[in-house]
Amino acid sequence: MFSVNLSSERVRRAEFILEGMRNGQPIEALLGYQFERGLHDRTSESAERDDVAVLELNQFILSYRQAFPFESREVAQSGSVGAVETMPANSVVNGLRLTQSMLSPTNGYGLNGIDPPVTLPDAKQGQAILAEQNRLLDSLDAVKDLLMAENAYQLVLGNFDRVAAVSLAQKDAHIPPELQVINTPRGSDFTFTNRVTLHFDDLDPSLPSSNPWPNSPMTPRAYAETGMNHWLGQALGIDLKKIHCSVYWTEKKPDGKDTNLQQDRHTIMLADLGIQPIDFVWMVNISPEETGGATELETRIAFNYRRIHNIPDDRTVRIEFNHPKTEGEKTFAQLFPLARQLRALLGSCRALNALDFLPASGGKATTIPIDKNNPKGYDQNELRSRVQSLLISLETLADSLDGTASPSVDLVFINDPNDAIDDEAYTGNLGDAYKKLEAMKLTFTDADKVRVSFSLTDAETLHQHLRAIANFAIADAYPPQSNVVSDAVKVDLLARAHRIARQLRHEERQDGILDRVKKEFNKATTNKPIEEQVLILLQAGKILFGETLDWIPKFTYHNEVDLATADAAHEQLLTHAVEAIPGITKEEVVEEWLQGLARVRPNLHRWEVVRTLVDILNDQDLDLRPVQVPFRANDSWLAVVFPEKDPNDPEKIKPFGISRDTLSIVAHGISAFKVGARKSGILLDDWTEEIPTNQEITGISFRFNQPNAAPPQALLVAITPEETGSWNWEDLVGIINDTLDRAKRRAVEPEQLEQQEQHSSVWNALWPAMVSEFSTQWESDISLDLMRMQDFAELETFYLNILTKK
Repeated sequence: MFSVNLSSERVRRAEFILEGMRNGQPIEALLGYQFERGLHDRTSESAERDDVAVLELNQFILSYRQAFPFESREVAQSGSVGAVETMPANSVVNGLRLTQSMLSPTNGYGLNGIDPPVTLPDAKQGQAILAEQNRLLDSLDAVKDLLMAENAYQLVLGNFDRVAAVSLAQKDAHIPPELQVINTPRGSDFTFTNRVTLHFDDLDPSLPSSNPWPNSPMTPRAYAETGMNHWLGQALGIDLKKIHCSVYWTEKKPDGKDTNLQQDRHTIMLADLGIQPIDFVWMVNISPEETGGATELETRIAFNYRRIHNIPDDRTVRIEFNHPKTEGEKTFAQLFPLARQLRALLGSCRALNALDFLPASGGKATTIPIDKNNPKGYDQNELRSRVQSLLISLETLADSLDGTASPSVDLVFINDPNDAIDDEAYTGNLGDAYKKLEAMKLTFTDADKVRVSFSLTDAETLHQHLRAIANFAIADAYPPQSNVVSDAVKVDLLARAHRIARQLRHEERQDGILDRVKKEFNKATTNKPIEEQVLILLQAGKILFGETLDWIPKFTYHNEVDLATADAAHEQLLTHAVEAIPGITKEEVVEEWLQGLARVRPNLHRWEVVRTLVDILNDQDLDLRPVQVPFRANDSWLAVVFPEKDPNDPEKIKPFGISRDTLSIVAHGISAFKVGARKSGILLDDWTEEIPTNQEITGISFRFNQPNAAPPQALLVAITPEETGSWNWEDLVGIINDTLDRAKRRAVEPEQLEQQEQHSSVWNALWPAMVSEFSTQWESDISLDLMRMQDFAELETFYLNILTKK
């Protein structure tokens, strides 16, 4: 137990190996990573020094990968007769095999025998390689020590299940659980919670001022989340006529391949697409690598290009999103990174509620008693109205596809291609036509079984309705054809309408979008708890728009007055930080705080990227404002720095402390703490911080048998050097001093002596005498008579002195 070494460096290396194993990495690769990094670091360190030559070790990494390859084996499944395949490693040294190998100059430090031969390390390089090999062995020993310490720690705590888990992991070569012995317990002065929030305005979608892009009409997504849509419009930019892409078409060669001739190049503005910011964000692929046909955005661009410039549908359209722009304009490609980040951010956050702004203790000031039936402060009626309104809108559009008022179509069913007498004529609305076709197991595209006659006016109307349905995140509804004159396009349009109509609702199966939305919506009865109603309505809204929209319920604060008071004094929170940190402004305090957290908090990193892109593209700041509740006069922002003494103590004696739960809120949005308005927004991130005490009282406890306990002092048995019948003071003092001298010598380890290079040869000569048995009674024992060697050494010295004098 006393040989266990848990220095911080060894613990870090052991944790690196254990954490890598938990993440699925083999120990061979983890040790290989350490070995390669060690060679690289030694090269870099020597290059930075002026007093030594550069120790080139990076050149041997590839050679050691070849000499000690890491192989992974594919284990055949039960019953398989195929051969087991051995696959090469993922370009790393097999560190475990390296630790089991004897490296020496005679075998080129393990590099002899490589084909083709490589330059072998020289003496200095070899010593560095041996040192790294020893570090690998030390790392393995550190893992063993750490697991042993974990066992002892859990055993003292009486946590025998944990002891068994660690022991079994060692015995069966399994991955051990998270270790707790390395977590140093710390006391804390107080704890507090951090929350970063993004707030949207409470807007009426029917008002023109709620439309961030006035050149485009409000769409269903924009009606569903008007506040979010308005904020996205400000982030992306207001002037749609300055955001463009370039479009042209190319002809095909006789062999079907496109020519490179660019025909009718025109500019398509974002304003031409008739979409809102929230639509644009969700139409952009979440990653540039997403492919698989034209996206909805590309389909809309191609359609508008053909329709505006009268380009035939048979032309192959090409879109350049990053075409050179004129002064003051932006391209689609410039907005894509921002749109992707916005989509990723919105998709990874949850909606806010009233409890997010209430400290755990409930706060000191509340203006509204907390309703037990609605602790989160939801406005369920407003959410119900939004979902119901859009449900009715989609039902109206569905009626235009299959309702009684849907357009009329003429069909002729061909029973015998050679005899027109048997043909069956049918005329009716689209809904009845769908049923007729389904009964006969036919579609509009079965040209040999059915002839279709559809008027141009009705085709234009149907085309318009399908485009409107596509705005409900049903991308397949958007028809790519810009001209519906030809019979072939009309047939394709009718087939698309049939497919989308059944996707929306199905009379028999009741599994369409509208069927499921109405079924879910009807569950949200008013006799249920409000929070349950909200969850049901949110699920209904999710069915309505799929994964392309996150509905955000609106709510009201419980502690509105306290939040408004704290917001009015938010400048005071930063006063002490400005005084304590030299050369910093209040704005920079928040900026530095956010930049530091963005490195370790994924969502805050996304938010920081969004802020940077908005600043670059639109020259506007997405500022953050910290507030702290419960409100305290002369308070300081706990997230950065706070004074040692309580500023409200007249004598400045009482230490600064928080006796109640405190909530630090960093918010973006002018309506965040506006009194009297409903709130909506998303929680970007939250976490709890503990402020540790400046001093800790530590100690070591041990278990002992109390009835048989004895004082911890040692007993020294003194033996008189000369029997005189009594002790004298000088002998006793000499024995004690000799004992202390011997204790000091025993405290010196061999490794420490080896570090003294100037004495290493002397100690090497004395090691046998220190580690072997010896006896003066050599006649009866098999041992080394080192006393005789001492006599020989004295004689040798005597004769050397005589010879030297001669």
